[in-house]
Amino acid sequence: MISLTTVFLTMNPTFSAEDDGIVSSITKRSTPEKVLVRFSDLDVDRPQINGYVREADRNNPVTASSGGAFLAVLPVCKIDKSLPCINEVAIKSLSEKKWEILQVAGYVPQEKSASSSTFSDGITKTNLTSTWEGDEKRLLPSSDKAQIYFSSKHPHKGGGQYVLKARIDGVSSATTPDVFSPIKMALTVIPIKGVNYPGTGAFSSTTYQFPDDIEFRISVNLGNFYNVLSGWFYGRTVNTLIDMNSLTKNITISAQPAAVPIHTGYIPFPLPTNLESIFSKTFQERFSKSKNPAVMAYSSSDINSINIWKKFEPYLEKSSDFERTIWSITSTTNSVRYPATKPAQDCIGKNSGLGGLVTSNAAVFSQGSPSWNESEGSLSYQVASPSLNSKGKTNLGNYRIALRADVAQCLWGTTLENAKVEISVVGESSDFRQVATTSFKSENGWVYFSASGFHYSSPVIKVTIKKEAPVNVITPTPSAKPKPSPAKITMTCVKGKMVKKVIGIDPKCPLGYKKKT
Repeated sequence: MISLTTVFLTMNPTFSAEDDGIVSSITKRSTPEKVLVRFSDLDVDRPQINGYVREADRNNPVTASSGGAFLAVLPVCKIDKSLPCINEVAIKSLSEKKWEILQVAGYVPQEKSASSSTFSDGITKTNLTSTWEGDEKRLLPSSDKAQIYFSSKHPHKGGGQYVLKARIDGVSSATTPDVFSPIKMALTVIPIKGVNYPGTGAFSSTTYQFPDDIEFRISVNLGNFYNVLSGWFYGRTVNTLIDMNSLTKNITISAQPAAVPIHTGYIPFPLPTNLESIFSKTFQERFSKSKNPAVMAYSSSDINSINIWKKFEPYLEKSSDFERTIWSITSTTNSVRYPATKPAQDCIGKNSGLGGLVTSNAAVFSQGSPSWNESEGSLSYQVASPSLNSKGKTNLGNYRIALRADVAQCLWGTTLENAKVEISVVGESSDFRQVATTSFKSENGWVYFSASGFHYSSPVIKVTIKKEAPVNVITPTPSAKPKPSPAKITMTCVKGKMVKKVIGIDPKCPLGYKKKT
């Protein structure tokens, strides 16, 4: 069975983008004769998020379950910036030069849940939940509630509220229980219309689409996590720019939301033989007995999503259900943080901090970093989407990879000053190449490669850099300069009253004459 992140949805909702901007649920269901499968980004519609800390069982270092873990929701920065915090959130339209700096207008309420861990020695310890002060020595960030920011100049159709979910996840082992290892950071902006119910602590919200032609800028101070969080990030954004400041420990990301297609399809049940291994026997048994069978929801960015999508493709719709606008950037998990091949692994592994970021509007994409092809000297990345959008028009793709300049130089062995950059969109057959608009630029220590306007369904995007051969300019050997002719000298010679002038290079007076002094 292929391992894949799935969610079983017994109520069977999918989502649609209505004219009023609301992302709402619609009734598209599985039936006893067919399974509804859906590829979409999980957790980009829910503003709720709750932090937690689970301590490691230091007395039982053998089992995987003895390890610890945390999820910290980053707070707004105060005076002390030694631990990660939110520096600034800003928004503007594409036509504007000045950013609107947003202020915190509220928080998404979270109830403190009673959580505890019972260790192998019988001791039960209450875990931290929701909010807490961090511990710099343990590499444990502080945690707070998700912030609600308000924009008066750039509202969506439901108002000016935007939730920022900024999180860092980490783990610890039973052998080193006192220090955590951060493995993931995620930034997600969600347009909402939220309602608090005074006196009850209850909170409800409606999720909206982003307004057209806007971009967000998020600045996070990573503090002592600046060089600890490393590897690749992937994002649901467009025209993403990154700035990292090693002095202030800030990372600033500005980008537009991406319109991502939600892709569904029906698979007959009982399942085709070639698909039986994808669905667990437990799922198949429950599905066969259920009067309200479940939907299989697959994460767009799971490490196996591309392989699953290819197997399902004959049963998937040719067009997307709708396009969901998303602003989200997430680091890869520890298992796929670095490319699996050398020299890419060495280049990124030895350079601390964020090494690269990949963004795409594809329905499905490969989680983590692009693949390095040693023989071609190329980074390749596969994406997949329906051929048509929800309006029946050709679904056009966009893709961008950002690399730190020193990482790019390590990979390709060139400073890119005299380099030829090739960005190609290749179909399943390497002989089929699409025409796409491609671009390359270098800015603030980062290099950006982009491809847009290509057609789906599952193309491979390749970035190749070839150092241009220097132009040999033949410089002729200068001929020897002719020596100047010696200057002629005029000499005056005398003999008694007779005077003669002798002119020459080495003049001499005639016999009987003497040089006049």
